[in-house]
Amino acid sequence: MTPKKTLPLWFKILFSSGDLTTNSFQAVILFYQLYFLTDVAGLRPSYAAWAIATG
Repeated sequence: MTPKKTLPLWFKILFSSGDLTTNSFQAVILFYQLYFLTDVAGLRPSYAAWAIATG
């Protein structure tokens, strides 16, 4: 068996931050959707959360 090689810390940080822009954009959209469903459409918060989680 060969010894396991570990990745350097800078590579781990760079790799983990690769999807940050997409996740940030999606979080903003889902936050606005939750506001819309509860305040504008008048859904109960539990129903709005289920709608976001399943859709």
